Amino acid sequence: MEIKISSKNNATISKFLKLKQKKYREKYNMLLLEGERLVNDALKRDVAFKALVLLDSNKSKYTYLYSKMTCPIYIVPNYIFCVLSETDNSQGIIGVAQFKREDFALPKTNFLVLDRISDPGNLGTIIRTAMAGNFKNIYLYDSVDYTNDKCLRATMGTLFDCNLYIVNRDQINVLLDNYTVFATTLDGDDIYQINPPREIFGLVVGNEANGIDKQLIKKIEHSIHIPMLNDVESLNVAVATAICIYLLKR
Repeated sequence: MEIKISSKNNATISKFLKLKQKKYREKYNMLLLEGERLVNDALKRDVAFKALVLLDSNKSKYTYLYSKMTCPIYIVPNYIFCVLSETDNSQGIIGVAQFKREDFALPKTNFLVLDRISDPGNLGTIIRTAMAGNFKNIYLYDSVDYTNDKCLRATMGTLFDCNLYIVNRDQINVLLDNYTVFATTLDGDDIYQINPPREIFGLVVGNEANGIDKQLIKKIEHSIHIPMLNDVESLNVAVATAICIYLLKR
């Protein structure tokens, strides 16, 4: 069903606008997916859409998408679409999708624990890489919100395939007590010398500036580092995570 809206003060638009804030995304269990690729990726993964917002001048371009949807299709002029958009060069399409945070559960594949990751682009890239390496269980401790628009776009749709959990320290301890876990540090064992375990294992990655919390490291038996040349001290956290994932699962 197509619905044309011409007022910025429309109640539906006002509700969608609130979804730019984390507290309302959590309150309504909804998030905004901007861009043709992200909407299409979510649709392929059977994500439930509550609505689709289209720029009126671009409506015909996306017939192939919304013809598959049963949700309301809101057609809006540019001055309304710009209020909702998070990008400088928008493609004129925003999906309003349903999501629900997962309750804590033990992993069934190799897993990541992300300790205080602060950059949404890094988080999104890590999620995408983790899925490529079959680290499908991702536990976020005090990290940036994964429903952030920049994070969503960096995941390239893989967010909808992984098992993502917001965890506290007690829940992290449950993982540490029950599985082999590796921590990335600057002074750990050379990752090239590690024999990866055959059973399920975890990788803990820390904050971009400060690394893994010192109290957490004390509980982890295995610490590893990536050897670097030419006086390079460290790597971007998403790059380092990708290297560790593939070397540990080799």
